[in-house]
Amino acid sequence: VAIVCSDFEGEEKKLNEEGRAGYRIAEFSSTGSRNAEAIVEKSPRNGGTFQYRLLRARLAGNLQKNLNRAAGEGFHLCPHSVSLFGGVMAAIVEKTSASTTVRHEYRVHQTMRISSAQKDLKKDKNQGFELAENLEYGSGMHLLVTEKVLDGAGEEIAARSGGRGGPPPAPLVRPVG
Repeated sequence: VAIVCSDFEGEEKKLNEEGRAGYRIAEFSSTGSRNAEAIVEKSPRNGGTFQYRLLRARLAGNLQKNLNRAAGEGFHLCPHSVSLFGGVMAAIVEKTSASTTVRHEYRVHQTMRISSAQKDLKKDKNQGFELAENLEYGSGMHLLVTEKVLDGAGEEIAARSGGRGGPPPAPLVRPVG
């Protein structure tokens, strides 16, 4: 499914049509400064359907609010879906039709300094969050998304044991050169 930043509503509709047919996002990649592609595959669970939202924000704090608002409605961040489209931060969240009490909480950090990013990650990790996304863009700007998985009562569940699917994000490393 092609995603073009000029038509987020239409692209979200296309993703939801695929989700209702039992397809889920298997891979996501940016294909330019204003485009991306979501590869969908049929879910191995018979009868399982999925709902998607394309979230966007100009500020990291607003992206965090949008992620947590969607998480409160049962959505979770799709792996590797945080992107930048024409200066707007975007992310895809997914909700399964299967009944679950698992909820997610997110924090978003934006910084140019790796030492600041490492400090934010350490603080979040001490509070039960794990790195979910790491995006570097522009002239060394870093956008980090951390995630905590909670049960229905708001108690922390073991950190990211592969429950989101896909490999964990690349670690934050100091650029060479």
